[in-house]
Amino acid sequence: MHPSLRVLSSRAHQPLIKFLGKRTFPNTPSVPHAHPAAPAEIKSQFSQFLKKIEASVKTSTPASTALLKDFWEAPERLWKQDIEEAEIEAIMVSFWVFHRRLSSLMMSLELPDRRRVLALIGSTYNCSSYYYRIPKPQFCVKKRVEDQTVY
Repeated sequence: MHPSLRVLSSRAHQPLIKFLGKRTFPNTPSVPHAHPAAPAEIKSQFSQFLKKIEASVKTSTPASTALLKDFWEAPERLWKQDIEEAEIEAIMVSFWVFHRRLSSLMMSLELPDRRRVLALIGSTYNCSSYYYRIPKPQFCVKKRVEDQTVY
């Protein structure tokens, strides 16, 4: 065993930082007074200033309304609103349009740029092949209209 390890392990570590000790705070608030570096005219008029402030201060009353524990205690207009069918369809269509536009954008880019775009949007699409294709979302339903598939 090395002698330095024995010496270091035999004595207790003494921190280099010195602590001031337990702090004590006064129980009563301090008397209001002007700042020591304030000009003399402000110091002389400070008592008048305090009288004006104390006269204008009004005691506040506690709020009469209590906090709500459950959502149904709130007004009905604040409850969770039902989503209409038209709104759901608008969201789904805009999602599909976004994917179509992204697909056309990706086809116009070179492979390294495609990977950069995918990293930016945080997508999990597989871009290992040269051709980039977006799979159809699961919510799309095929409709036959005059021998054409419309999404």
